[in-house]
Amino acid sequence: MAESNGKVFSIVEWLVLAIVLFATISFQPEQNHSEDVEYQSSKITGTVELSTRSAMNALGLDDFKIGPLATVDLVSNPVISKDCLDCQFPVSGINVYGSVVITELIDQDDRQGRVEADLNLTYLREISSQDLIFREWLIFDWDAGELSSQLEIQIIHDPPRWSPDSDDHAAYIDTGNGLKTRSGPEILIQTLTENKSSISGCLPDSFLCRISTSDVNLISTSTTIEQPLSINHPQRWTEYNISQTGATPNEILSIRDLFELEQEITQTQSWCPFINQPVENSKSWKVSYSKTTISPLSSWLYALSIPTNSFTPSGEIWTEAEFVDFSCSTLTDTDGNMNIGIFFT
Repeated sequence: MAESNGKVFSIVEWLVLAIVLFATISFQPEQNHSEDVEYQSSKITGTVELSTRSAMNALGLDDFKIGPLATVDLVSNPVISKDCLDCQFPVSGINVYGSVVITELIDQDDRQGRVEADLNLTYLREISSQDLIFREWLIFDWDAGELSSQLEIQIIHDPPRWSPDSDDHAAYIDTGNGLKTRSGPEILIQTLTENKSSISGCLPDSFLCRISTSDVNLISTSTTIEQPLSINHPQRWTEYNISQTGATPNEILSIRDLFELEQEITQTQSWCPFINQPVENSKSWKVSYSKTTISPLSSWLYALSIPTNSFTPSGEIWTEAEFVDFSCSTLTDTDGNMNIGIFFT
């Protein structure tokens, strides 16, 4: 979990949790001798009890009481993107897709309901042979009728972030019954057979949860595939002219809370994947904050063989722009170079 003066970067926390809860992933970076690499596709089934308010809100269930059950039936695959026009190094990652059925939903008037959704989530990173990450992308597509949403986050690391692959993780201890977290949310990893494992544990802010009454119970069965799947690269961000207009944009994603914002400033340029609509509301602020390392759910990520993702955001100007059907937010330096871009519909 990432905090800045007590504030929580909740949307990134829960998007990464979406990967964690909905996929046991074997992540294989691009290598020179692909014939020596064994790629894994995983089938993930199980249940997640949405026992916290932040878990509910992350899936658009703000108006329902906590406690429904999400049943997942998903597949995760290693992927590569070969059509990046401005990448210096290979782009590889994971894709998770499948169905999520949420039952035992109860609204504020005690009416019961259910949600059937399709999840498609992709994580990509541009990484050199020296384990230097230059860019990362997280694309979250939650297709659930009126509760549908789509989010894309691009993170640019300048200088690049070093992220060596390692099988060791200090957060875990071998109990003889499996690997268990030393602190934080309780997580237990158990190997059932050579290709099957179980993972049980608690959501990050489910304070009364214990392994014996875990929120999350997943089974992963892996099979070997010949090569990663090839996918289209995420949309390219474009710089565009902007004027400070209208009201302050709605703070839907809580991302603004990551920063200590000072006075509003006039900004003439920003970034967005689409600029085919007029801007309705936009504001920019000067950013001043203590350095905060975001390392969301590193124990969960390790449990599911996902490389832990931590970084310290840097930038001087935070800009938010609302269009008719979507919004774009960026963290840039004083020269207008984008460090973080967030597209939301």
